[in-house]
Amino acid sequence: MGYLLNGFVLINATFPGPIFFNSNSIVISSDEGIDIQRIHIELSVWEGHNRNETSGLIFDGHKSRTMPEVYGENDWIVSYQNTAFGGFRHWKNNNWHAHHYSFKFNVTNNSIECWVAIEGPDAILWKSPLDKAEKAAALDSIRIIN
Repeated sequence: MGYLLNGFVLINATFPGPIFFNSNSIVISSDEGIDIQRIHIELSVWEGHNRNETSGLIFDGHKSRTMPEVYGENDWIVSYQNTAFGGFRHWKNNNWHAHHYSFKFNVTNNSIECWVAIEGPDAILWKSPLDKAEKAAALDSIRIIN
């Protein structure tokens, strides 16, 4: 089961100014036995020491929102049932860099594991068990990738 979001946006209320084409896309999929409706994916975008207003919930188990086109520190928190958390940092070097985000959740050794493949100019691969019991612990453990 999976969801795909790809946006064509003329004006984005969370971004100051027009965006003529948002070519970012996201796919969330899971193996059988994982209820995709219990998956949450959050994005925090940082500008210096301030969290950007485009930060927030990207996927809430039912629907995705349009991926923001913002460069800089992109901190991702993924969770399952609000009891298992993991996180990573993705550096985007340019607002205009389009990326395709693939999140795949599976069960390995009785724990939920998340695979992330980000395709585009700032591409990364990330894999981790969702093993943090609290969101704060996942934030503290974010690893810089790139």
